[in-house]
Amino acid sequence: MTGVMTVGKVPDRKPEGREGPPERYPKDSKHYADPLNWKYPVHTPFHARAARRYFDNPLNRAKYTEEEQDYIDWMIDEALLRFGVVEGRSLEDRVVPFEKDLEEMDLEDLLVFFLGKDRLRRAMKIEEVSLSRKEEMIEGKVKNYPLRLDLGDKRIVHSCPDWERRSGGGLFCKHVGAAFLKLSEMEALQILKKLVIERDRWIFQMEPEVG
Repeated sequence: MTGVMTVGKVPDRKPEGREGPPERYPKDSKHYADPLNWKYPVHTPFHARAARRYFDNPLNRAKYTEEEQDYIDWMIDEALLRFGVVEGRSLEDRVVPFEKDLEEMDLEDLLVFFLGKDRLRRAMKIEEVSLSRKEEMIEGKVKNYPLRLDLGDKRIVHSCPDWERRSGGGLFCKHVGAAFLKLSEMEALQILKKLVIERDRWIFQMEPEVG
């Protein structure tokens, strides 16, 4: 955070703090709202929103001084702004099932996370989905929009206006949601869970115009 104005005070080491990053989580402490204790990771939209929910719990906040609380709040809010989500208010239809651990989330839970309930309902009504798979590449069309899901390159390429607006925040449009609904449930679950865990490694890209 050198050279960047911050709010509050970086939390001191706590008795319940971690000695290092949890397994499969970022190794750089800058990705944590409480960097010295390796707590409240904010490296993806999912984790930033989870951090906000957990830190809003009075029992968790009570472990920190007022200045430390200000710092953690600031770090979480900065991440939410960066992902285009301000405590969910900027995307009013997005409801994340935080009461479940990732491994307990089913396909609908995960699609609600990326789509919101309203877009999921619309995705479920789309019948014009044509996909083919070759090794780690899934591609085709949803309605008249091309879509490419490159599992090897960790890239989703699509072209509708709603995708252009939402993809910067790591969110889906209804067409991408419909494509995942077309896959087998097991495959869709596997890809979506990987997307949540590795969100910072994936690219959500607009299909370039031809000609």
